[in-house]
Amino acid sequence: MNAGQIIVLGLCLLLAVWFLLGIWYNRRRAREIVRWLEGGREVLGGRVGKVWIGVTGSGLRVPIDNPSPPFRRLDLIVRLESRENLPLWLFERAQGKRDQLTFLAWLRSPGQCEQEAVPLGSALDRALHTQTDHPWQRTDVPPHWVIAQRGSLSEEQTGALREFIITYDRRLGRFSRRQSEPHLLIQVSLGELSDESSRQLLGYIKTVATT
Repeated sequence: MNAGQIIVLGLCLLLAVWFLLGIWYNRRRAREIVRWLEGGREVLGGRVGKVWIGVTGSGLRVPIDNPSPPFRRLDLIVRLESRENLPLWLFERAQGKRDQLTFLAWLRSPGQCEQEAVPLGSALDRALHTQTDHPWQRTDVPPHWVIAQRGSLSEEQTGALREFIITYDRRLGRFSRRQSEPHLLIQVSLGELSDESSRQLLGYIKTVATT
């Protein structure tokens, strides 16, 4: 066996071991996130439904049954980093991608307003800016966010969203309030997993949804 074959064999062995360790770690991480969400569940009311975890542990769905108002239905979707795939994981890390929580809510009274909070200058920001048939009112939130909104919105609603953006600036991916279902879509990167951080995040989300 020459040196090239030894290198290839060693690389294959490394990837195989990394794959198994990545699956193990992601499944452990998924269980930790479920416990973390349960730590702040009383903010949303209801109870945690049947949890689904993907085969490799990279996907996680946590439904909240019978949530308290203003929610009619809640789904919490978690996408974990692709830790089982070393090249893909390194690529995602270089792009700044981390474990992400997507909060989907169906509201009992969605109202007539729409809001989008997106990074300033992003593709979605440009797409919203080009809609001339039903234009959006834009409000910049330093240093690099913009709130686009239309419909009947109070200063309290805009202020609650602004405070949420400022608090979770580096972790927020997108905020969307719309009239179609699901009425609320919020994407945030997961940081410290403590009961306090869970209650704080879910409390902010409920405040934004209620105002």
